[in-house]
Amino acid sequence: MILRLILLSALHLLDIPSVKVNMVSFTPFTDSPIQWIGFAASILSAACFLAYIFYQLFANPLASLPGPIWAKVTPYWLTMQCRRTERSKVIVAMHKRYGDIIRIAPNHISINKPEALAQVYGHKSGFTKGPFYDAFMQVRPVVFTARDVAVHQRKRKYLNPAFSNRGMSDFEPHMDAEIRDWIAQLGNLCDVKRVVDFCVWSTCSSAFLFLDPS
Repeated sequence: MILRLILLSALHLLDIPSVKVNMVSFTPFTDSPIQWIGFAASILSAACFLAYIFYQLFANPLASLPGPIWAKVTPYWLTMQCRRTERSKVIVAMHKRYGDIIRIAPNHISINKPEALAQVYGHKSGFTKGPFYDAFMQVRPVVFTARDVAVHQRKRKYLNPAFSNRGMSDFEPHMDAEIRDWIAQLGNLCDVKRVVDFCVWSTCSSAFLFLDPS
């Protein structure tokens, strides 16, 4: 497109009539302001596009991280992996190829390093949750979905006692009893049924409601 515009401009300046280039007929510019505005807009668009590519490849703070070149300049690469339901497999392959920290989108990195858990998810890490968590938002944010640090800290304050060492130790006997009852219920179902909808019973287990769905 840019080469075509340059050619047309040259034809206009040299006052050459329409010519055929590669079997395609081009008409040189006239003195119409609209055409010159279109020409300027095309040049500006091309310049912006090249500047964006240059920024993502060389000036972006994540530019030094390895990864597929298409992933560095457009999120479309990652979108296609998701659409093909191959994201996990491809990301693992990219980690094997490039290392523990890779760039999988212009502003998205993947970390395959256990030591990074505390640095990223730590209470005072300085990192905040990304827009990904908005997909789980219902009416109001909960501890899992709250992206605002102040809101998250306020909600977490009420849950901290339950997840302390003492709280978990006190809760363990009750959890063990419920799991034993759940396993017993599955055993009874298997005795009377050849097919059991485990999806229903796994949902019950996650909610600690080990009751007969019937």
